[in-house]
Amino acid sequence: MSEQGIRAQFAKAYAQKGIAKLALVEALGKERADKMNPHTLRARASELLNDYLTVVLIEQEKKAMRERGQPLPKYRRRTYRADLMAEKSQ
Repeated sequence: MSEQGIRAQFAKAYAQKGIAKLALVEALGKERADKMNPHTLRARASELLNDYLTVVLIEQEKKAMRERGQPLPKYRRRTYRADLMAEKSQ
């Protein structure tokens, strides 16, 4: 499957589920995802969430879901590394 196909399926699954790792497993397929390490799955899902093209697709799917009257799931928030945001005291 092409990168664009995975991105589109991931965006649709993430808009419906709200959990990036589960959305990636659905987009890749269970057999392909089982061959990957859990850390690799989380890292790949994070890369897709940080990609602006994926974010656009997710927002389009969320808008379509609202128009169809489907409830949106509670999305997990992204985590930010606190050590990168902290001011250096030197």
